[in-house]
Amino acid sequence: GIQCIILSPAQSLKKQSAENIKLDDGREVVFLPTICKPPRKVNIFKRAYLKIRREITLYKMLDSQVKDGDILIVYHSLLYIQVLRRLRKNKQFTLLLQVCEIYADVLLSEKKKKKELKWIAEADAYIFSTNNLEQSLNKGHKPSQVCLGTYTVEENSVNKNNERECIHVVYAGTFDPRKGGGQAAAAAAAFLPSGYHVHIIGFGSQKEVQLLKEQIEEVSMSSSCKVTYDGCFSGREYIEF
Repeated sequence: GIQCIILSPAQSLKKQSAENIKLDDGREVVFLPTICKPPRKVNIFKRAYLKIRREITLYKMLDSQVKDGDILIVYHSLLYIQVLRRLRKNKQFTLLLQVCEIYADVLLSEKKKKKELKWIAEADAYIFSTNNLEQSLNKGHKPSQVCLGTYTVEENSVNKNNERECIHVVYAGTFDPRKGGGQAAAAAAAFLPSGYHVHIIGFGSQKEVQLLKEQIEEVSMSSSCKVTYDGCFSGREYIEF
């Protein structure tokens, strides 16, 4: 019910100009202009130029939208740190950071982790994905909330699944081996009794999906628990699943 402007700095795979969309409830969605993502083999100077250009575009858009006294909710990303620090020097606003993970843990870099933790500590308030993150990151006991999901409560629906006596466990997310969520869910099935069914849904490259399917097949051979790869769902399909 709160009026807000949603700003998307996401880059498309094709060149695209900035776009503003008005939603039926009065909110506004602003899509930043997109620069075609360069292949990894591109000249390092060109990559640096495109990165700087994206940061300048993001800063200009934020500078035009954020007013003194506003609340800016930001999904934590290493890509925005310098832009937001610069903005905070020129504007007086409340920075509410949504932190779902510490990215440097995946990058395995202590130097980057130190910088990331320093940035997180600069926020005025937080939305955390878990209690553990809140306890380890919110040392200053700033206003915070633990919340992860779609932020809406779906209507109750009848369970039409035939496995009524079975306990269903669902992993939904990335199959990126650096994060290991899908792999951990498949491995966990080896320790569960026959009354459980582990469903794995999510996304990854063709190779990542294939490797996960092979792991599921291997676990299924020795586990009394049922474990399946059920595909990738979004929107209504995901909710129904």
